[in-house]
Amino acid sequence: KEFSNYYKKHCADKTKPYEGITEVIEELRKRDIKTAVVSNKADFAVQILCRDYFPGLFDCCVGDREGQKRKPYPDSVNDVLKKFEIDKEEAVYIGDSDVDIDTARNASMDGITVSWGFRGEEFLRKCGANVIVKEPKELLQYFQDK
Repeated sequence: KEFSNYYKKHCADKTKPYEGITEVIEELRKRDIKTAVVSNKADFAVQILCRDYFPGLFDCCVGDREGQKRKPYPDSVNDVLKKFEIDKEEAVYIGDSDVDIDTARNASMDGITVSWGFRGEEFLRKCGANVIVKEPKELLQYFQDK
């Protein structure tokens, strides 16, 4: 409870978007690609951070909620897909950690792993990452059809 109260006031401390990521998300939106955030951060923090750093750029943002299994369980990802009314074959899961690699696998989805975030490329490869992107603009090549 103490941590939660503190985190409500400080969840954005030392937080900022990775360089170039906002422009990539804006480009995906221009291509009519739905975007979402699925995080293990507390849901209230996810809502605050998405609102403050990415206003209007995500169709859905979800964090850790009571009664919902956390990643790497696919529950939140499946909820987002259901909300979007799309099949997992029409989606890709993008993340920066071993938990994200496992989440994509557990959701039976294609996954793209980024090496500029939480974990480095060598670690991600050891965890089974098949596709690793080194900078945000590289993500756009995976969405050429749109």
